[in-house]
Amino acid sequence: MTHGYPDFEGDKSGLYLKPEWAAKEGINKTFRVVQAACLYGVGPTGAYVVTAGKTLYICGLAFSVNANLAADAELNQIGRAYIMDNTTGVVLADLGGNGGGQVVFAVPFKVPSGHQFLYVVVCEANHACDLRMVAWGYEI
Repeated sequence: MTHGYPDFEGDKSGLYLKPEWAAKEGINKTFRVVQAACLYGVGPTGAYVVTAGKTLYICGLAFSVNANLAADAELNQIGRAYIMDNTTGVVLADLGGNGGGQVVFAVPFKVPSGHQFLYVVVCEANHACDLRMVAWGYEI
């Protein structure tokens, strides 16, 4: 017993957190965009329409910003990544950083059936940068 509660060993009983279960069942989703030599205000965009009758749950996102030229490597590599329900225009998360950033959401964001999930990373440095972004979750 721990703190007056019985010990619970979920792994032995076959219980999973939803993201683990989604990966086990093969219903996890990973969304990725990459683009080289992006100038200020430019970056790759991706979109996904949620399958009819299902809901997309977004658990986190990460992005990186790197100088395209070695001569710019010591400069600030500023960028911004955001995700949104493009059907409603609601921004779910907006994250900026120098060199990139990442966040895992304590509560996943929901994107309903038929809505378009949009994921974008943008260069905000004053030189050409290579951008990468990934968002992940599951659809049930």
